[in-house]
Amino acid sequence: MMYHNQAKNVGKCRKIAACICAVLLAVSSTAGSGLFGLPPLGITASAAEIYVGDYTVDYDNLTGTATITNYNGVSTNVEDIPEYVTGSDGLRYKVTAVGYGAFASKSNIRAVTIPDTVITIDERAFSGCSNLRSVVLPEGLRTVGDYAFNNCSSLTTVNLPSAIKTIGAYAFNKCTSLDTISINSSAYCSIGAYAFSGCSSLTSIGGITSAGIIPSCIASIELTAFNGCSSLSEISLPEGVGTIQAQYFLDCSSLTAITIPADTNVQSLPVDFLAKENAIIYGFAGSSAETYALANDVRFMYAEYSTPTTSLDAPVLTGQSITGMGARLTWKAVSGAASYDVYRYTGTSSADTYIKTVTAPSLTCTDYPQDSGTYRYYVIAKRGTTSSPRSNIVTVTVTSSSVTDTVTLSGKVSGFGEIASFEELYLELLDADGDVVDSTTSDSGSYTFYDIEDYSDYKLVVKMSGCPIRTYPIKARGVDLHQNAVVRRYGDANGNGRIEVEDATLILRYDAGYTSALSKADAYTLSALSLFGESKPTAKDATQILRYLVERSSRFDSLL
Repeated sequence: MMYHNQAKNVGKCRKIAACICAVLLAVSSTAGSGLFGLPPLGITASAAEIYVGDYTVDYDNLTGTATITNYNGVSTNVEDIPEYVTGSDGLRYKVTAVGYGAFASKSNIRAVTIPDTVITIDERAFSGCSNLRSVVLPEGLRTVGDYAFNNCSSLTTVNLPSAIKTIGAYAFNKCTSLDTISINSSAYCSIGAYAFSGCSSLTSIGGITSAGIIPSCIASIELTAFNGCSSLSEISLPEGVGTIQAQYFLDCSSLTAITIPADTNVQSLPVDFLAKENAIIYGFAGSSAETYALANDVRFMYAEYSTPTTSLDAPVLTGQSITGMGARLTWKAVSGAASYDVYRYTGTSSADTYIKTVTAPSLTCTDYPQDSGTYRYYVIAKRGTTSSPRSNIVTVTVTSSSVTDTVTLSGKVSGFGEIASFEELYLELLDADGDVVDSTTSDSGSYTFYDIEDYSDYKLVVKMSGCPIRTYPIKARGVDLHQNAVVRRYGDANGNGRIEVEDATLILRYDAGYTSALSKADAYTLSALSLFGESKPTAKDATQILRYLVERSSRFDSLL
């Protein structure tokens, strides 16, 4: 019986190989000589156009990617934008972009969900969609192009994901109903000229609360980015803004207070701001802001001592013990708060112990007292020089612990260096709730995250183009951590970073029942070998690899 099954499997494997050879030989009979007597598959190295449902799609077999170039449908709720398309060459292409003007002036559209594969929304992609009210953007989105959502006058809220790096010129120009934009990027993010110009309802931008605090992640802002934001009354500029001019705030008619960093050079401010009796500039002693305020007869107050211009509500605090060794404190967000100061309460305010400052939007802190006992805590919300009343006091009983408050996570991503023509490696650290705590990129495969809270659970997410996303659970337990990770490109069965005949052979043997061909492959590796998003590889994947090798052995992007 064992011999019979083995012979049956061998026959199956031979039949699969024979079919593949027949396909390749059939192609060779219609063209000249090629590799091993087989020619290219007749696929030109250029872009081509196909129609998929309601969409016109351009695909490029040099990059293996596709772009949505036009929407021809009539649906008001667009949720079926494809993630992958099959070209006329029979190969599979990843949709990574919504192209120039693809949805422009489609007045029937009211809601759009953009798939996770898209990393670029090109120039004018949704410009003039006057009835567009809601857009769901993918987590991997990096670029919103110039005029991308220009004149989308019904759009109310936009949540830009953590991967965003560029918001183009006029990207949200004249989105007159837009009142909230969330910018969650923890890396470099630039905002182009007139990006939010004419957004007359805009009161909140990312870390900008209703008071207008610009998040520190925004590393580059064109001077005209906020022209016409007539609802912003107070703006606090982040560190790193070298020079400000009047163009920064033109037609911000409600603006009455500006907080300016110590190293920022003030060249000019809008005339209408300077003319207001209640105008105030917050800054630092001896700074350009102070000199400018005095020269233009504008009220100036030191930022570190200024009287609050608005009030903050007291946080609502909860607490719990963690494995008997620490106190985990959490609280609800306070509107307008930029940070929260955490204290251990003793009953006498002058003797209360300061624990740490937590920067919004984080709403948690873990304290590890050196002595066991019952401890009480409270939190104060802050924005600039404004402080909230003290929160409620919570009581937590803990056991003595000698562990440190924070640990370091470092590691090496293997397989990274073996993959030719790789893109930048991107790593994220998620907390137990799935929120991004920190992120980094790497050109070498090495990475380090600092100041991780001890006795907390995290997930390390490793991303690279052409490879499945890999997630590792991380438990911080009193010592610095070292977590190595692995990337493996789609189709690479032997794990050497290249796509070659041996990969197809291993996959064929595995599919024919010889599971020992991939005996060391875990679930992640098996899914990585599938070019079609399946849980394990099949003869279909081997066929695709062999076709690719005949066509162009120096690249593999066309399969991704």
